[in-house]
Amino acid sequence: MKKNKVIIIGAGLGGLTAACYLAKAGCEVTILEKNSWVGGRIQTWKEQGFTIDMGPSWYWMPQVFEDFFADFGTSVSDYYQLKRLNPSYRIYFKDEAVDLPADQDELCDLFERYETGAGNKLKRLLSETKRVYQIAMRSFIPKSYHSFFDVLTPSLFQEGFRILSTYNGFQSVESYLSSFFKHPKLIKMLEFPIFFLGGSSSEIPAVYSIMNHVDMDQGTWYPIGGMAKVGSAFQKLAESLGVKIYLNEEVVSLPVHQSRITQVVTTKQTCEADYVISNADYPYTENTLLSPENQSYSPSYWEKRALAPSAFLVYLCLNKKVTRLLHHTLFFHTDWDAHNQNLFQKPKWPENPLYYVSCPTKTDPTLAPKDQDILVILIPLAAGLEDNPSLRETYYNKVLRDLEDTTGEPIRDSIRAKKIYALNDFIQDFHAFKGNAYGLAQTLWQTALFRPSNRSKKIKNLSYTGQFTVPGIGLPMVVISGKLAAHELLTHL
Repeated sequence: MKKNKVIIIGAGLGGLTAACYLAKAGCEVTILEKNSWVGGRIQTWKEQGFTIDMGPSWYWMPQVFEDFFADFGTSVSDYYQLKRLNPSYRIYFKDEAVDLPADQDELCDLFERYETGAGNKLKRLLSETKRVYQIAMRSFIPKSYHSFFDVLTPSLFQEGFRILSTYNGFQSVESYLSSFFKHPKLIKMLEFPIFFLGGSSSEIPAVYSIMNHVDMDQGTWYPIGGMAKVGSAFQKLAESLGVKIYLNEEVVSLPVHQSRITQVVTTKQTCEADYVISNADYPYTENTLLSPENQSYSPSYWEKRALAPSAFLVYLCLNKKVTRLLHHTLFFHTDWDAHNQNLFQKPKWPENPLYYVSCPTKTDPTLAPKDQDILVILIPLAAGLEDNPSLRETYYNKVLRDLEDTTGEPIRDSIRAKKIYALNDFIQDFHAFKGNAYGLAQTLWQTALFRPSNRSKKIKNLSYTGQFTVPGIGLPMVVISGKLAAHELLTHL
């Protein structure tokens, strides 16, 4: 019996996930990757004995990864070891640094220090968000949406009503959190996980406060050896199932005949295809690889979408250990509202940016030579901004000076090597639309049914996975997206 040939464009986690499920179901699966590595935005810089994760650094929702590997009779521990961080992270406010403990009781005690009764309120908040998270993961997140009929089933309507009753309708995260707490520091601690979803807390639907359960209950974890271990694990599983992965092979054309892609043309070969799944940035596939008559969404559609932020990233190799940073440290010591404005309402490089610093060698010293540290500094930026060497150097000096002043930790004289990565690099490496780092924002009108479909509206054998389609952005959502894309194809078969 002839096997169905499936070509997947891009070896990010979404593409690798889809490949695993399709190969297990008996398809002949080939992944074509333009870059020299597997894992998409999970990439690594190695320099002078340092191993630095250049992409995602937060490992949340560990059960999603456990469930994925369990579907193939394996487990996360077969590929990499996880360690839960405690404290989860540190936040620098203007007048103090606060460590957020992993233990819920200790976290409640911390909240109580700022506001009488806040400890019990936090328990109630986390109980509510856990319940909604379970509903969402059961009924809404692992689901494809193609029309309103997909959300009008009696079971989904009932589950949706439960969520709306919890959040008093379609209120925002800001409104929801403010109903529990008044102290601005407590609200900022809880708004943090929302920051990278692509909108201010006044725009993001309150349902996304489930991220507080993800953050504070499920915890922040780290794969020993770095995030590249995750990409490598997905690659090993895929290859064990017979998936072929070709690196340094960019797809340049998708010829369409009678509403079907018949071939996938790369810089090196032409591949026959029965079905195609694109894990490349959705707008790039539509605007560049397909002719206008075959596009589900026009260029003007993408121009009107709200994007999650891009990022200005600085990677530093230090010849010493730092003492005033944790594995994850957040700097909320400047004007939060001003930076939000520059991200979402009036896009520009922020004057006094908020930023985040990762020091993974606090947890895993094997990533660097003995008694030396790695720092990764990230400033969230609006997608689509100008990016040039002058701006990069200005913001490098600005953030380094601020980091030293805020922590009292000398950094500059201890730098052995540095690398800067920003919008133009995202475009070059990933054909990222407007240099986005995280994909399509999770605003109300870009959630579930309102996100771009994971099935082409014009081409019968083309599907999509990744951070622009359902269910959303972040590594766990991308893994679920890959499973959904595979399920759609297998259902069609």
